[in-house]
Parts: sequence; structure tokens; C-alpha cells
Amino acid sequence: MSKIISFQTKDFVCLVIAFALLGGSIVAIFNGYFGVISVFLGTMGGVVVVAIISYYKRVSGMELEGCPLVIGTILHVYKNPDSAVTVQFKTIEGQLITVKKDDYLLDLEEVAPQVQPGNPIPLRYNPDNPRQITIAIDENIETLQHALNAHWVASGMLTEKEIEISKNGVKARGEILSAIPTGRIINSCAEMTFEVKVMLSVSGETYHATVVRAVPQSILPYVRPGNRLDVFYMPGNEKNITIRI
Repeated sequence: MSKIISFQTKDFVCLVIAFALLGGSIVAIFNGYFGVISVFLGTMGGVVVVAIISYYKRVSGMELEGCPLVIGTILHVYKNPDSAVTVQFKTIEGQLITVKKDDYLLDLEEVAPQVQPGNPIPLRYNPDNPRQITIAIDENIETLQHALNAHWVASGMLTEKEIEISKNGVKARGEILSAIPTGRIINSCAEMTFEVKVMLSVSGETYHATVVRAVPQSILPYVRPGNRLDVFYMPGNEKNITIRI
């Protein structure tokens, strides 16, 4: 996903004033929302170009490229006047950080429905100042999945075995027959015991299996009896399943 650069009016005015004082001329070409900028400057152009590159990195989060990638948990969501979230995450060193972050990415059509309390969120942070973060939704799928798997295991929401089954097992369809809370809360997620009717895609055979999973609050409406979902199992051990929610 390409990053969308959102310049505020005050930022633009500051840049224009700075360029005017330097005596440079500006021609900026914006390619849609994707912030492709071509700037031609006169006097002291090199100094201004450096300033623009620094500004671009700051507003786009590029300054944190290469910094540690972690999965945080959304604690609170704010919609007015600007979209923002309070997130909590652990650094690689184990330091627990809680910080509020406003970001234009939270308003993207494909992102906004997932911005709910209890949901995971990929972040990069500055090791020298862990409260400086950026939302890392434009990472490649493999990198994000690896980080997400590590997060699930570390938080106790999934086991290494369940991840192995979901990666290398056989996919089937399942129907939730019952969903009963165990009473445990894991990382603000309710632990549920699911009885699932599994339907094998090849033979058409069906059987019942039980699985325990912690479920984010935003997902609970979609894991009720009667709902269908993807199931994974290892051949020869079909009763040992994991579910994708």
C-alpha cells in the first residue's frame, strides 16, 4: 500500500514562507494523493531540498523505516476531531509502552473497520524514544504475518502448534454450533470454547471438534452459532483443529 501524505494548511504556509525568504521559486506537482513531489528551487536550493526531505520523512513515517516492528493492541479509538488511537505494545527489550497516535492511515477505507479496541495493530518504534511510533500497515504480508504470529504466541492467544496447523494444515469449512465464554480475559479478548462442525472439502464428510480461542471484542458478533468460518487440520489428526477468525 502506498503512503498517502496529508499536508495541513499551517504546514504548507510555513513552507511557502520559508521558500519566499530564501528567494527560491517553487513548482510542486502532486500526483493524486500519493505525495509525488517535484520541487525546483533557486537560491539556496540544496538547503531547502534537505529540509523538504526531512519534512517528508517526518510526516510519512519514513524516518522509522528499519526500526523494530512490533504488534500493539488498540486500547481506545478517538474519531473527533481527528482520528487517533491509544495503543499499547512491548518493545523488544520488554518495556511496556502506552501512547496516543493520530494518523491519516486510520481513516483509509480498508483500515478503518479494523480500528477497534482490542484489535492488533502493526507498529514501528524508535529504539531511542519508544513513544515515537508509526503505523506499519504497508509492510509486506510475510513480515506482518510473522510479527502477528509472534504477538499471538507471546500474548497466550495462540500456541506454536496452532500456528503450525494454520500454516501447513488442510483447509476446510466449519460451522459454529456453540460459543461459550470460559470466563478468562486475555489481552482484553474474551476466551471462548467453540464447538464446530467441520465439513471436509474433498470427501464431504462432517464431524464435530472443539477449540478454545481468545476473541477480540470487535469479532464477537461474527463468531455466533450458525456462523461459518475457515478451519485447518492436520491429516490423520482431524480432531485437532484451529480456526481462522
